[in-house]
Amino acid sequence: MQDTTLFKSFIIEVEYFRLQGLLEMLVNECFPDGTLLQSQHKKILNQFYHEISQRWKLIYKGSRDGFHADAFHSRCNNKRATVTIIQSDQNFIFRGYTSVSWISNDGCKTDPSAFLFTLRNPHNIPPTKYSIKSDKEDEAICHNSSYGPRFGKGADISVRNGGTSRHSQYTNFPTTNSDTGVVELKIQSHPHPHRQEDHSGVQYLE
Repeated sequence: MQDTTLFKSFIIEVEYFRLQGLLEMLVNECFPDGTLLQSQHKKILNQFYHEISQRWKLIYKGSRDGFHADAFHSRCNNKRATVTIIQSDQNFIFRGYTSVSWISNDGCKTDPSAFLFTLRNPHNIPPTKYSIKSDKEDEAICHNSSYGPRFGKGADISVRNGGTSRHSQYTNFPTTNSDTGVVELKIQSHPHPHRQEDHSGVQYLE
């Protein structure tokens, strides 16, 4: 706990004095196993999480561990407080956070703290966090052994089993999550499923 507090204080001081090179190094330390994110996106993600010094651990990566749904579940089930990050074949980056553990049994789970986010998209919308709608909290995430991570019953974003190839992913946003004033935002350039280049799951270290 003391090390965590010191690390947070150090980041705050470095940011205050605008020591960008050192700040980038410290932000990268929050993601020691590497992710699909660039340094500025790592910083933004921690801001969305409301903890600038939060450290994360890579527990699953599609290109490394396989794109089958069972590969995702074998590494991410029973891991609470995870962020899933998707990079599409068009180089867009988006996904979501849940405090609820992933499981293989069918059904939706309540999570008022769940949110989606976009970091890079085809509409030049800046990095944005989309919180769960108050009347949809009981549909925040949905479990299915034939799917990877699925946010919203709608589903706002859903990753399908890719078999021996990559997953395809589908967006129907905003269904469960607020659009934060953005009208008809589509994370992808068209509403149909398309291929994703990679996706990964990161779990925070308590």
